[in-house]
Amino acid sequence: MGNSNNNVGKNEATGKVCDDIQFDLAPTAGTDTVGTRTGQAYTPAQLLAIAIARGMTFEADASLVDATHSITEIEMDLKPIGGEGYNEGDDNKFATATTADASYVNNGSRTDLDPSGGREDDDSANNVPTSVDSVWVCNGSIATIHLKVCKDAASKDAASEK
Repeated sequence: MGNSNNNVGKNEATGKVCDDIQFDLAPTAGTDTVGTRTGQAYTPAQLLAIAIARGMTFEADASLVDATHSITEIEMDLKPIGGEGYNEGDDNKFATATTADASYVNNGSRTDLDPSGGREDDDSANNVPTSVDSVWVCNGSIATIHLKVCKDAASKDAASEK
């Protein structure tokens, strides 16, 4: 039998542990305006706080995600009018989209999102924090957010090295 160079299941970068989570954002009372529209803006820190509140863990070691970890990728998809979701991933916050408008700001430049597609900011190859400044969802709209969060891999047990 020969050797295989198959990388399936291999960590993306040595020394990092990464995992992902997705949840919907469905604001109804946001006060942030973009042009003439009103909705809710979310920074990466606020998105990470939602993931933490949902109890996100790293599957590789079952540890909880915390505020010291980095979002390395944000993907955002907009649901069409009539689309359904759960605000912030909460089973008790069911919503149906009555509008379909969202955008995000990456390095100071805003781009609009259409319900037929999504936007992705993927810095995972370098495992650096995302360059997304914020995402914005119009009141009555539903956007699905997919986050990839990474942390440094645990080093050997310090006690065993003494």
